Amino acid sequence: MPADPDVATGPGPGWLRYALVAVAILYFWGLGRESLHKLFGTPMDPPGKVLRPFNFFVQASSLFPGADAYSIEARLEAWSCASNSWVPLDPRPYFQIETDDKESRLQRLSYFYPRYPEDRVVMHALDDYIRDKHATGVDDGVTGTIGGIRLYKWERKIPEPGEPAIHYEFDPFAPVPANEHKDQFYTKLSDRKARCGTR
Repeated sequence: MPADPDVATGPGPGWLRYALVAVAILYFWGLGRESLHKLFGTPMDPPGKVLRPFNFFVQASSLFPGADAYSIEARLEAWSCASNSWVPLDPRPYFQIETDDKESRLQRLSYFYPRYPEDRVVMHALDDYIRDKHATGVDDGVTGTIGGIRLYKWERKIPEPGEPAIHYEFDPFAPVPANEHKDQFYTKLSDRKARCGTR
């Protein structure tokens, strides 16, 4: 039966309009899902490989569910073959976009990648990249051969309202208190020894 000419209808045949309604319902369910889990404090499993691209487009409603309690900064250290110890490494020669602020590629990489087991591929690629480029004589504050890297977060408590704010200034060699140091990735000891030619 043809539609009444005085009644507005959507584009396409009826089955297409119903399909669009179903897609819209799924989309709005995806928008609210993570926010509701956070609201009620219930755990939520991370999306699998298939759903991760779709999940990216439905996280808008949970980007800022609450105020941050910590200021987080990514740091890099290199394993010095000469001293057999971790030493601070300046990441700026390796990540030359927005080198001194939170939009540095290192800060973004640290935020997004070391979360799931499959992200280890990215971390090992970072390890190879730093070691290969260091070997070319990059001025990163570390001398001699390096056997690997350690990526960690510096988590500083954000001052309470009314307290003096922390002025952000990136200094890759500033000391980090042990209780604010959170490891994200480090090259295995066996790999570091093999690369340094030690036992």
